[in-house]
Amino acid sequence: MMNNNSNIKTCLLVIAGLIITVVTGCSNSTPVIYMEDINVREGNSEITIADIYVNLMQSSDKEIKVNYLLRPLTAEQDKDFKEKKGSLVFQPGETRKKIDIEIITDLINEADETLLVELSDPVNASFDKNDDGSINNMAVVTIQNDDTPHVRFSKSYFSVSEGNGKVKIRAEMDITSEVEIRIPVSISGTAEELSDYILRDNSFVIKPGSTSSEIEIYIRDDDKQECPESIELSLESDKSQKTVIDINDNDIKGMHWLVGKGKLWENIGDIAKKAHDGDVVEIQEGIYEGDVAIWKQNNLLLCGAGKGAVLKANGRSAGNKGIWVIRGNNVVVQNISFEDAKVKHKNGAGIRLLGGDLTVRHCRFKNNENGILSGNKNRNHIIVEYSEFIENGAGDGQSHNIYIGKAKRLDLKFNTFRGARVGHNIKSRAMENNIWYNRIMDGKDGNASYQIDLPAGGVSYVVGNSIQQGPRAENWALVSYGAEKAKNPDNRLYLVNNTLVNDRKSGVFVNIHKADYVYIANNIFSGDGKIISGEADMVGNLNNDDPGFVDRDNFDYRLKNNSEAIDAAVITDVIETNSLVPAFEYYPETGKQIRPLINNIDIGAYEFRP
Repeated sequence: MMNNNSNIKTCLLVIAGLIITVVTGCSNSTPVIYMEDINVREGNSEITIADIYVNLMQSSDKEIKVNYLLRPLTAEQDKDFKEKKGSLVFQPGETRKKIDIEIITDLINEADETLLVELSDPVNASFDKNDDGSINNMAVVTIQNDDTPHVRFSKSYFSVSEGNGKVKIRAEMDITSEVEIRIPVSISGTAEELSDYILRDNSFVIKPGSTSSEIEIYIRDDDKQECPESIELSLESDKSQKTVIDINDNDIKGMHWLVGKGKLWENIGDIAKKAHDGDVVEIQEGIYEGDVAIWKQNNLLLCGAGKGAVLKANGRSAGNKGIWVIRGNNVVVQNISFEDAKVKHKNGAGIRLLGGDLTVRHCRFKNNENGILSGNKNRNHIIVEYSEFIENGAGDGQSHNIYIGKAKRLDLKFNTFRGARVGHNIKSRAMENNIWYNRIMDGKDGNASYQIDLPAGGVSYVVGNSIQQGPRAENWALVSYGAEKAKNPDNRLYLVNNTLVNDRKSGVFVNIHKADYVYIANNIFSGDGKIISGEADMVGNLNNDDPGFVDRDNFDYRLKNNSEAIDAAVITDVIETNSLVPAFEYYPETGKQIRPLINNIDIGAYEFRP
């Protein structure tokens, strides 16, 4: 191993009475031998040749000889390299000789290995010296492993029914490994962890010497009639490697209608006229142009199969109201996209709700005049989860990504609301609003008026959301409450553990027009503008233009390790049946992830992960 601080030999010449120092090239000095450490990729043929060079710092007019041998360190002789020893002879004037080392290759995933080249018994030369004065006559050869295993699922598809117990998922490698390999998996799909399935370990662990590993997914049973659901697993190391588990409900009591190309029924509108209360309508994957419908039945399940059904209005509407008009009670809509709804009065909706309770899951609303528009039934409960609302709005400020009338209760969880056109990303007059763990934003080009508008007040929980107002926003407030004089019987707002970012040059984060009580705790406020207009109890909030986001420009508001938001939140109370401590976080790929509790809770919508 060469010492970079070695003293190169010098000699003195006397010319015309002057002493001149000459570096190297002195024929009467003793040449110094040195080597440098090398790295070599193992390779996949039977033998790989590694060349290591033995050098002289200066040439000599004498023959120079030195012996060499290979010694194992972590590499094993005859397993990782072939034994070799011998002598090198430098003829006068030569300064470089080569030792060819034969590396024995394999197809095993293993740690990098090392061997030693040792020189001895120099003739007419000497060895370099280390800083401590010891002889430097060795070099390390590192054999770099290049056998990264290819991992794949042994099966790409499973179909099971509720109550089937567990499904065993196997991952396999094409080579063995001498080290333990842990391969995390990502999970998505329409099935929900804990309520539909339990995954005890989200990583495959392949032990040394093995080529496969299994994880088990427990499929839960319930007594609810529900759409077919799916679990999609992909390998973190290779997202192209996926397997899908379809879970079929075993509680369906009504008729099961199949709609799609090549089926008995090809038009959704035809089924809407024939279905009965409690039926299941399964719409095959594909695009449905102008296939609008009015649903009058109760307890319907309207399900998109596979990657989902895409309903494009194509200039048509049901009752001059939207793509689907739902008049029944207790209807579930899942895995369906609604696009391009436009009507004469500029309030066309992907879904127009004129009935009772509605649940929407894993749906997408894009380029409609309203994503979802509901009427004013005081008794209905509307649930929207794991869905996307993108660029809805007629541009008149009267239409929105989602617009809920005088409902009894609205639950929005794990959704994305983005780029409403002039209108609001979320507008609701419900008596109770539960807005938890959503991503609500303009982005760089959106021009919504408010991100959240609750004009009638109500008991409203806004918890764990990522809320961003863009530079082109039409209004100056991110959250507006009670603008219509808070007409609901009970008007309280709890704004807790949100991350609010204003990219507009001015504004106000929270505008309270009228309220019985407002509690604002543990929020990050980043950007220009006032925190609040109105009165509120405020504790544990952080107002900082640079609070330590991972990538503010690209809307990644997770915390860096130097953020002052870490462990800085105050303890919040339980309000009625709602704990104000966030249990989840919005996560783009799956809609949610569990929020860990590390020391004290952090301020904002995200918990820092070391």
